[in-house]
Amino acid sequence: MELFSVIIAYVIFLVAWESKTFLENRYLLLIEISCFFFGTLDLLHTLSYERMEIFPVAYIEGVGLTAFKVISRLSADVLSIFTIFSAIVFSEKLHV
Repeated sequence: MELFSVIIAYVIFLVAWESKTFLENRYLLLIEISCFFFGTLDLLHTLSYERMEIFPVAYIEGVGLTAFKVISRLSADVLSIFTIFSAIVFSEKLHV
C-alpha cells in the first residue's frame, strides 16, 4: 500500500510535467511538482522499514521511519498553505 501511494504521486507528477505548456495556472504546477518530492519522501519512508535493511541506521528505535513520514506530511501541509495564500495574495484564480 505504501508503494501504491508513491506510484500515484509519480503519475501525478508525470501528467503535470507533460501538460505544463497547457496549464494556465502556475500554482497547480507547483503543487504537482511537489507531488514528486512527497512521493520520494514516502518512498524513503517505505524503504526505511527495519526488515528492508536498506538503511541500516534508519531503524534504530524507529527514528528514521518516523522522521521521513513526519517530514513528508509537514512539508505537504506547508506547501499547500503557501500555495493557497500566494494565490490569494497575487489575485490568481485557482482552476480546479
